[in-house]
Amino acid sequence: MDIPKRLLLNGKIYECRAGESVLDALLRQHVEVSYSCRQQICMSCIMRSLNGAPPPASQVNLKETLRLQNSFLACGCYPECDMEIAMPQESIMQQVSAEVVERNRLNSFTIELVLQCATPLDYHAGQTVLLFNAESIGKRLPIASPTSVKGTGRYEVHVQRIPGGFFSEWVHNQLRVGDRMTLCGVDGELC
Repeated sequence: MDIPKRLLLNGKIYECRAGESVLDALLRQHVEVSYSCRQQICMSCIMRSLNGAPPPASQVNLKETLRLQNSFLACGCYPECDMEIAMPQESIMQQVSAEVVERNRLNSFTIELVLQCATPLDYHAGQTVLLFNAESIGKRLPIASPTSVKGTGRYEVHVQRIPGGFFSEWVHNQLRVGDRMTLCGVDGELC
């Protein structure tokens, strides 16, 4: 007899019975989930595994970039172990505090920020991260760090000065080494 698997979503645990897809388990327990075809074609039920790669069969028809981000289709996901999962709109909820450890002027209109996070974020080349200051003013920026250093929690982003842009003007005129910022949700398919 197969043991039910646990699904952790938004801090709540849901049971996924043997032979039951993640989609069916969540719907049975009255969780609102987008879905349509139930055949891994429409992509409506896309979700993300936060604690490791999902079963490969749940990633059929997904772009390689989405597979690398541990995305999966809930209608085709039959968990092999307990899973911590998130819906696409919840990815931004992952917030990590970071300290500015370097601030380098690359040219007259670009600043390179080197940020050190206590908790590393998983990312791939070409993805972006949402960066906020203490006043919750932020901007989505490409991650310039090589993926070989992602386990260190050290991230580089380049901020171009945009005349009149609140965030870019703040970075260029006020931000200093030692200041704290918040990184939210790695996103993007350019890996």
